[in-house]
Amino acid sequence: MTVPVAYFVMSALSVSLLQADVTGVWSVEFKRDAHDYFSTGTCTFKQNDRKLTGDCGSESMANVLSGEVNGQRVTWRFKSGFDGSIHAEFSGELDDEATTIRGGWHFVDSSDGATATGTFEARKR
Repeated sequence: MTVPVAYFVMSALSVSLLQADVTGVWSVEFKRDAHDYFSTGTCTFKQNDRKLTGDCGSESMANVLSGEVNGQRVTWRFKSGFDGSIHAEFSGELDDEATTIRGGWHFVDSSDGATATGTFEARKR
């Protein structure tokens, strides 16, 4: 009887991890490579199955986002800047408690080809 119980517990744990829901408000701190300072922002995620929608930015400028959750991998992207020429993408790993996402980001400015990369940490509020 011990083996079936252990199997059931492990199966239930695996299902709960696969179904982690990132819906909610997240504080995002991101650092540009080769710089010592951090920038902060807020993202509001709405998750439906694996699909993410919502917005990222500040009170004065919220950018509509799209993305996906694939297991513990969370990826989202949005356009920013006054004319929407900056394309941003964040991709990271969700921790086991589903409260922190850590990973990398990159920006590309389609108007001049400038790029930036770095790391980020997002914490669920």
